[in-house]
Amino acid sequence: MARAEKLAERLCQCVIMLCQGKTLSVSRLTHRFGISARTARRDLARMACIMEPVSPGHWRLAPELRNAFIRR
Repeated sequence: MARAEKLAERLCQCVIMLCQGKTLSVSRLTHRFGISARTARRDLARMACIMEPVSPGHWRLAPELRNAFIRR
């Protein structure tokens, strides 16, 4: 699989996790995808526009998107 395809697959999986109400962190991404901490930080930076911090080092889906995707 090409590098761009791996990135796209990771980011899609991350968005799915966020839509399921999960939080993301460098640790979670490194363990789930077998990537380096540096790559995990870059992935989180790519998704920054759709996330908000919940605690130091942990992010969740931004409120405006959370209301649209997470059923309660």
